[in-house]
Amino acid sequence: MSTARNHDDASDPTPVQAAGCVLWRRSPTDGGLEVCLVHRPKYGDWSHPKGKLKRDEDPLAGALREVEEETGHRARPRRSAADRGLRGERPP
Repeated sequence: MSTARNHDDASDPTPVQAAGCVLWRRSPTDGGLEVCLVHRPKYGDWSHPKGKLKRDEDPLAGALREVEEETGHRARPRRSAADRGLRGERPP
């Protein structure tokens, strides 16, 4: 989960709660690692599936909801990046 400022209203100091994931799979052709990115035309960039949490929404539930809304895929939670550290370790 991350906390960011509300970009919709720069004068609003209320933090925005957001959650997302790194959606990946093993390639069915060569077993290599494939990572899903979502194109955001509004910002002209690509990012991992993520979004704002609904009021009182559990961060994991929010991350799974955002993944399904943005990609159409139902994700299955594994270990978080925080659990593994951000050291470039490969998923199991």
